[in-house]
Amino acid sequence: MDTNEMIERWWSDHFPGSAVARDTAAWNVAFAAKEELKRRLAPPAAVIAETPAQDHENVG
Repeated sequence: MDTNEMIERWWSDHFPGSAVARDTAAWNVAFAAKEELKRRLAPPAAVIAETPAQDHENVG
């Protein structure tokens, strides 16, 4: 089970039917926090090596 799946399982085990679920503003804050947690715990994106820009004035 990956991190996102673990977070989603925890969320579904604890939040539906809770006091937070009965208040839209609280639900929205908690949901946004859950999504931010997933983003922060995600593995870093692969770094794409960029080739240096060529100086067109000195080409050929």
